[in-house]
Amino acid sequence: MKTVHFVYGRFIAAIVVVCFYSIVSSEIVFFLFKGGLYAKMNNYKSASGNKDEMKIYREPFSVQKGKRFRILAIGGSTTYGVGVDAVFTWPHLLQEKLDSNFPGKYEVINLGIKGGHLEEYIQNYYASLTDFISKGDWDSNLVNGTLKAAHANWGWKDLNPDLIVMAPTIADMMNDFGSERNRIAVLAQYLLRRLDGTWFSQNAALGFYMSKELATIDFNNRTEPSNEAQKLQVIQKDYSNHLEQFISLWKKDIPIYLIGFPVLFKATDDNHDVEKAARYWSIQDKADLYKNAALLPKFVDMGQKIENAIAVKYKIHYKEIGEEISMLPFNDRLEYYSDSIHMKSKGTHILAEQIYDFLFPDNLSKCLIINGVNSNAI
Repeated sequence: MKTVHFVYGRFIAAIVVVCFYSIVSSEIVFFLFKGGLYAKMNNYKSASGNKDEMKIYREPFSVQKGKRFRILAIGGSTTYGVGVDAVFTWPHLLQEKLDSNFPGKYEVINLGIKGGHLEEYIQNYYASLTDFISKGDWDSNLVNGTLKAAHANWGWKDLNPDLIVMAPTIADMMNDFGSERNRIAVLAQYLLRRLDGTWFSQNAALGFYMSKELATIDFNNRTEPSNEAQKLQVIQKDYSNHLEQFISLWKKDIPIYLIGFPVLFKATDDNHDVEKAARYWSIQDKADLYKNAALLPKFVDMGQKIENAIAVKYKIHYKEIGEEISMLPFNDRLEYYSDSIHMKSKGTHILAEQIYDFLFPDNLSKCLIINGVNSNAI
């Protein structure tokens, strides 16, 4: 009997040691390589010869808030403005519109990130990066041990916004599709919830999350999933949880406006439309285009249902922007897009105008009040 108790005790002790070692080693790795791991998580592509592309954020901004009413534009590459110059992104165009009608009253900060996703936004709430680090630089520096990431000592919460315009990115669903990423992310989120969002759990969960290189999976290079319906269900649950968690981070007195953007392909489009798009963009290898045409409408439909449910639950504003573009015949619709997701400037102008009307629905000649904030008093 004593032998049994002794073996059992050693077994329990071994489990405790292994758990302790795992947690401590995760913390050490995270502490030493926090900035680099975080950069890896973003999976950025190298961009040569364009200084605007060598920063995470599209346009510079001050962390310290001035007297103006501060609006944060949070989203992925559609908010960052892939495919257009910085002056034609929807946040920049929204800023121009506000400056024209209310000089010196408002400030729009473009926090759009190429390939951004909600797990990343959650971490950006606590801390952020300032410099772009390409995947090539990451791989080279990791081997040579020379990686230096400019990790900011501030997070998005420190920007003290008065209003948030949030455009959840389609990358949240595309990056997760048919990959291991969901299971690891769910476990990381479980750690966060169980330990109630403490500093320790944030680091432990994020360190574990990033150590698996979850965001390095390229959607366009994946094979077709074996069980699409099941994986779509997993993505739906995961996306809903992450969106809900991010929204719940902010103070309840900060109004959040949730918006959705259309993509090129609709469920009613057929192979002839894919061929038209390939010719329009001079694409020879059309395999990725066919994947996008098959999956994007499903992701958009799923996203709209989730966003509408969360908007009702949290009593936040929600609207699909640019829907009239998606109603156009395919040939006309195609002229608005630089690829399956990103719009040209003629499209971003429409988005900016509609977002402006969404934020300011009243007569523009009158004093605007947003959730009790008087814009003339700012």
